[in-house]
Amino acid sequence: MTAIMIDLQTLLSLAAADAQEEATHKREAAKSGTDDKKRNPYMPAYCDPNNEFRGTKYDATRYLPLTEVCKLIRQDIRDAIAGGLLPKVKVSVRKEDARAVTLIVKEVPEAFQFYSPKYLKWAREYPFEDKHGCGRNYPGWSDPRSEQYRQVIDALTEIVQAYNRDNSDSMVDYFDVRFYTTVDFCRELTADRKEEEMAALPA
Repeated sequence: MTAIMIDLQTLLSLAAADAQEEATHKREAAKSGTDDKKRNPYMPAYCDPNNEFRGTKYDATRYLPLTEVCKLIRQDIRDAIAGGLLPKVKVSVRKEDARAVTLIVKEVPEAFQFYSPKYLKWAREYPFEDKHGCGRNYPGWSDPRSEQYRQVIDALTEIVQAYNRDNSDSMVDYFDVRFYTTVDFCRELTADRKEEEMAALPA
């Protein structure tokens, strides 16, 4: 009888815990506007409304041609420079084809640093470890680029993605985007910068 009572108490405790967990899930689902019970685990990601990304300016510009979107992006870049969110860079914004927008940095301030000093010191000390000149063997696979470099790339990416929409599912090679993007520095600008910045390091 005692064993039965203990088992009954255990079952009641488990049931109470399950009820509490279910209530927590319902509260979280209510906050996010979703219902876990309605989710199909076999549903492709692109059929899930939560998979879709929409930039903050997508809805207002969704019917504009990409040439007009590029004009808006150029203005956003000018505003970001004026507001101090970007250094005084010159950026080419182009519609490459029907569904591609490319942002290429053409000019940077004279004092702009492309590579992190830590990486440059390592590359100078271990030139044979950095055989390809791109930091592939840099300890910890850290990014050899400078903080300035990453901030520019991140800021430009945020600007262009504000106009984008993406409901792709790479697991099944399904791609559904408003446009594809490329954000980079031009090769002419970066070609000799590593050697120049390394030469400028203190001995």
